[in-house]
Amino acid sequence: MRTLGRPIFHTDHWLHPIRLGTILGLLLLAVGCATRHSGNRAAAQPPPWVEANLRTAVVKLAGEIGERNLYRPKGLEHSATWIEQQLRTLGYEVRRQAIAVDTNVFRCAGATAYNLEAVLVGHRHPEKNIIIGAHYDTKVATAGYRDRWPPLLDRPGTPGANDNASGVAALLTIARSLAAQPCAKTLRLVFFSNEEPPFFKQPSVMGSYLYAGELKAKGVRVEAMLSLEILGCYSKRRPNKKRFWYASPAGLSDDPDYVAFVSDLPSWHQSKRWAAAYARYSPLAARTLAIPAGVSRKIGWSDDWAFWRHDLRAVCVTDTGFLRCDDYHELSDTPDRLDYAPFALVVWALDQAIRQLANE
Repeated sequence: MRTLGRPIFHTDHWLHPIRLGTILGLLLLAVGCATRHSGNRAAAQPPPWVEANLRTAVVKLAGEIGERNLYRPKGLEHSATWIEQQLRTLGYEVRRQAIAVDTNVFRCAGATAYNLEAVLVGHRHPEKNIIIGAHYDTKVATAGYRDRWPPLLDRPGTPGANDNASGVAALLTIARSLAAQPCAKTLRLVFFSNEEPPFFKQPSVMGSYLYAGELKAKGVRVEAMLSLEILGCYSKRRPNKKRFWYASPAGLSDDPDYVAFVSDLPSWHQSKRWAAAYARYSPLAARTLAIPAGVSRKIGWSDDWAFWRHDLRAVCVTDTGFLRCDDYHELSDTPDRLDYAPFALVVWALDQAIRQLANE
């Protein structure tokens, strides 16, 4: 059922106001599930090309192209084409998965978005799949950064440097590193569209939801999914946006010296595995947070939520978004606001962690 030409939001975005009882339940349950993995101060430095690669990709997407979504379909297609070109230059074959959108319901100019998939087949356990994903679309303008309806088409939306050109840049950099060295298990590198509102948690149009459903329908054996979501901010900043009061007690402080590995409870074992592997190669610490059953249906960080709903293990790795950075979903989310040197440390550690877990 649709009402007055607007989408029905089945569940709340994680940034929207949540009932006090749900917050209290999250706080009481999540505190016991938070863990910390200290970084390795002796970790190897990334080669210089890593930071350069990250900067180039972020500047291209959030600087040159800018806003990219079905409300600005030329920017979305430009981004998809550019990502494809980068992957093909590295020797990957790229498959597009179409996402059809009802323009009357969502009031957008574009009717079709695409997920982009590149597969690196495992040489010893090709039947075991690890999904590494990042969404490349950005949020359309709304009245506030937490709002997701209605779209304000006469205003510019965010250029999306940290959210989520940073995740796309990280995935492209990892793709470059892995291209000539296949792992024991199969790696599926996926660039998702339609993660941002108003498409978030809308099963018929959210790119990662459709992709996870396709894997499930085909019987693909998914060992884990890692969502690269908002990864570029590591400097102390004076926040103006109000943090959720339960963030620090739940284990997500506003200190900029860590990355978070967020999961639902069934994926918590995977979250701890990824965090431990990452911390082995990074001077920046890792923190894990498991979202309790029931609450995880309402709260999801990013594309990880879509995999949880298909009963697939998924973990989001993030700098924690607006809990740390006021530029989240704003016009100020520009390439110059990212901290590229520590960003490179994080991505290189993730690359090494992927190699470790994909070769076990």
